[in-house]
This record gives sequence, structure tokens and C-alpha cells, in this order.
Amino acid sequence: MGERRRRVREARAAVAAALVNPGVRRLQLAWAGCATADLAQDVALAVHAFDLGGVGGVGVMGLLRSLPAAVVGPLAAGVADRHPRQRVLAAVLLVRSALLAVLAWAVAAEAPLAVVYVVAAVDSCVYTLYWPAQSALLPELARTAEELTAANAAATLLENVGALVGPGLAGVLLAVSGPGVVFGASAALTAVAALLATRITATRRFAPVEPESAGDTLLGGFRLLLADPAPRLVALLYLVHTLCIGALSVLVVVTAIELLGLDDSGVGFLGAALGAGGIAGSVAALGLVGHQRLTRPFRLALVAWAAALAVVALVPRVPAAAAALVLVGGCTAVVDVCALNVLQRIVPERLLARVLGVVEGSWWAMFGLGSLAVAPLVETVGVRPGLALTAGLLAVVSLLGGATLGSVDARARAPEAQLAALAGVPLFAAQPPLALERLALELVPVTVAPGQAVVTRGEPGDRFYMVEEGTLEVITDDGRAAAELGPGDWFGEVALLDDVRRTATVRAVSGARLFALDRHRFLTAVATHPRTAERGLGADGRARIGPLGGGGHG
Repeated sequence: MGERRRRVREARAAVAAALVNPGVRRLQLAWAGCATADLAQDVALAVHAFDLGGVGGVGVMGLLRSLPAAVVGPLAAGVADRHPRQRVLAAVLLVRSALLAVLAWAVAAEAPLAVVYVVAAVDSCVYTLYWPAQSALLPELARTAEELTAANAAATLLENVGALVGPGLAGVLLAVSGPGVVFGASAALTAVAALLATRITATRRFAPVEPESAGDTLLGGFRLLLADPAPRLVALLYLVHTLCIGALSVLVVVTAIELLGLDDSGVGFLGAALGAGGIAGSVAALGLVGHQRLTRPFRLALVAWAAALAVVALVPRVPAAAAALVLVGGCTAVVDVCALNVLQRIVPERLLARVLGVVEGSWWAMFGLGSLAVAPLVETVGVRPGLALTAGLLAVVSLLGGATLGSVDARARAPEAQLAALAGVPLFAAQPPLALERLALELVPVTVAPGQAVVTRGEPGDRFYMVEEGTLEVITDDGRAAAELGPGDWFGEVALLDDVRRTATVRAVSGARLFALDRHRFLTAVATHPRTAERGLGADGRARIGPLGGGGHG
């Protein structure tokens, strides 16, 4: 009971901190406007495509919006890793507002449907940049891991609220006018969201990034997921879930009409059950604040999603189906929060937007694949077996893949020794707790034998070092030992901060254990936190040596 109360207090404190944080608050409000406008225009696009092209027109619209976005999204997301993410968000929203205004004009001018297809496809490609940039920006704005979890849960809640408000707004406007007015209102709402995004000030300044090849910029997210099993596993489970959601988008329609004997309004009723569950699940996800093992609720939510869908197949009654779909919607919200939070914690900051871009692009592809594949499945085996097979696929994959998720949790928790080493360096004392944890995850243990040189005078500087165990000596030009370094000391920052070659040799006296941080990550950490930079640089802009205590060597 005491543990539960503690977690409730932590959740409340984290939500309050997120609301007080001006950057997080503006980001969430911008997202609310963006999501509401997007879902309103989805309805208007479907109605306009149906009016001019029938059912086939709606299908073509969906295909043209999903396929280009699936290809462009992963390749373009590197923009959010190479430029200030709040500016990327503002640019995306401004461009989308302009494109929505063009759609409003196209409808008013009775332009051919092909024009609407093209503009809608371009809009989808631009929109794929938003979620990766927003989700990569949140860890910069959040100050603690708890605040990050609360902010992710709040973002999911706002998205689900938008899923109710956006279509409702479109319905009202369509009743009194037409699709053009919906596009105009969506353009105005998106412009307001853009204004909010321009007022976001990240707690970290954007650091100049080192040159990289075009291949790294475009394919960095793919390469990391191929090389690193931890984020790859989380992404694969999330995308299998997305495949099943795509199937569910069709199954809801045939379940309502063929299995439950409802009319067209029954489709809306079951859709509303999913939306209500999404809102409830987003609120419930706030209870995850303070949890260190987020892969456990992630796995449980996947299995519960599958079990709830199986209930619809086993008990084809309206009350049971509605209740089960409420649970499906709630589990979807928990899956979204957990998957995003884990990826934000284990993916290196410089690649985060690109990895999330791959996930976003793959989301479009998997959703479309699920919706396309389920139709022939239902025609072949029927509605109830189709529901059961979809549920069974997710259950099997979740149980098999989830068996190794425990190691992912270990990756997401910053090791105490690394955190303690960073906390003892004045250069990093001003870092927010979450930023320090992410930095600790990137430290590399280095073991040094007695007499071995760690850095040599005159060589290029590529790493910053902190001493965990052992003794080292600083060797001057004449070969004499000028200083001795032990646990809690550090060295190597001078060459990195001043962009010069190593100014001294540091050699192990006894066997030593060090933690190393590569040049790019060190400079990014220093440059993106103003107070950190002030501690590391003197008035002339060069590295401080004396005041750094145990450091200032090499």
C-alpha cells in the first residue's frame, strides 16, 4: 500500500513538473492542435475522395498518403538530428498549414481529384517528420526520467483526445458546409500549433555536429537498428502490433456489420469504444511514472491486447465486443507510451530522430499491410477466425520476443558507477538528471595495464577519460611526472575543448580502470548545456585548466 501511494505521489509530481516546464507545455499544446487538425482533415479527405471517386477514390487516397510517407519518413528524419528540433517542428507545421490551405483552395475551385491526391501525398510526407522530431525533442525538454514518462503519457492522451475532437469538428463543419471549410479550419489550427512551436526554447542549445556522409544522414537509423538488438527488438514488437492495428481497422467494420448485425452507425459505436479506451489507457499510463522496468508493462499490454481481441471472436455480443475494444484501445495507449519511452532511453541522442523516423515510416507501411492483408483473410476463413488469427499472431510474437526484453530494461537504466563518475566532474554538474543518465549510458569502460600510456602528447584527441580505479601519472616534455591522478580524477578535455593535439602524456602507474566518452558526445554535452559550457571554458573561450580540480591534463 505504501509503495502504491509513493508511485501515485511520483506520478502527480511528474505531471505537475511537466506542466510547469514551459517547453514541454508548449510542445504538448502544439501536438494537440496538430493531431486534432490532422484527424479532421482525414475525414474531409475521405469524404471529398468518395464524392469525386467513390470507394475506389478513398482507397487510392489512402494508398497515396501511406506509401510515399513510408519511404520518405525514414530517409528525411535525419533533418531533426542535424538541426534544432524545435525549428524542424515549426517548419513542418508551417508547411502543413500552407498545404492544407492549398487543399481548401482546390476544393473551392473544384480542381481535379488528381490535384488533391498530389497535395495530400506531399502533406503526408511532410507530416512523417513531426513525430520523430517531437519525440526526440522531449528528452531534451524533460529534466527527469519521471517527467519524460509523464510527458509521453500526456502526448498519447492528447492524441486520443484529438481522435475524438478532430472527427467531431469535421462532422460539424461538413454538416453546415463542405470539405473545403474543414481544410481551412485545419490550416488555421495547424498555424496556431506552428506559433506555439516557435516559442519552444530547449533547455540545451543545439551543438554543431560533426560532418557525416550522406549515407549516415539518410540511413543512420536503419544501420543502428540492424546493429543493435535492443532497440531492434522493441521496434519489431511495436511494428507487429501496428500490423494488427491495421488489420483491426478493417475487422471493426466487418465485425459490426457481419458478426454483430449492426448498421453503419454500429461501426462508429465500436470506433468510439476504441477511442474511449485510448483515453483511459493514456491516463492509466501515468501510473508508469517511476517504473524502471517499462518493458514489463509493454509486454503485458501486447498480450492483453491480443486477449481482448480474442474475446470479440469468442463472444460475438455487442456488450462484450464493446468492452473488449475499450480494453484494446487502452492497451494500445500503454504500448505506445512504453515503446517510445524505452527507445528514447536506449537510442543514442544523435541518432534518435532517425531511428524514430524509421519506426514512423514503418508504422505507415505495417498499418497499410495489415489493412490490405486482412480482407482476403476474412473472405477465406470468416470474421471470427480472422479476429482469432490476428490476436494469435500478436500473442505468439509478444510471448516469444518478450522473453528477452529484460536485457533491454538493463540498457535503459544508467549504471551507478558511470553516473557517480560523471557527477564528480564539475563540467557535468549542471546537466539535468535525465541528460546525465543518457550520457552515462554512452561511457565506455577502459582497462589499462601498468606502464601503458592512455594518451600521448602530440596525438589527436578523441576521448575524455575519468578514473574509476588505479593510479596514473601525467608526464611532461622532459619525461618527469608532473601530477598523479586517481579515482575521481579526469583528463583529456583540453585537446577536445581547444581542438588541439594532446598537451601531455598520461600513463598508468598501476593497473587502472577508466570510463571514456568519445569526442563528439563530449563536445555535444558541453555545448548544448550553457551552464556546462561556462564551467568548462574561460573568458577567452579556451579550456579552463586549474579550476577543474582533478582534470586539465591532455
